[in-house]
Amino acid sequence: MNDLTFEAYTWLTELNEVKSAEIISESTIENEYTDTFFALTGDKFWNVYNIQILIVDKYFKHMKKGRVRRREKVN
Repeated sequence: MNDLTFEAYTWLTELNEVKSAEIISESTIENEYTDTFFALTGDKFWNVYNIQILIVDKYFKHMKKGRVRRREKVN
């Protein structure tokens, strides 16, 4: 598990998002530098990254069919 994937897993675990944390633990999050934007005035700049979450087929098939629930109610 790379650093970005581990951080996302940690955040989801802290938020008690158990199913999401399980999916992320078996997945990979990749980021790739794309471009830098500069302000027309001043010296501000912003880096732009493309983020990809590569998930395991067994989860992707369920998401595609809409069978993964976004949130489950706890009584």
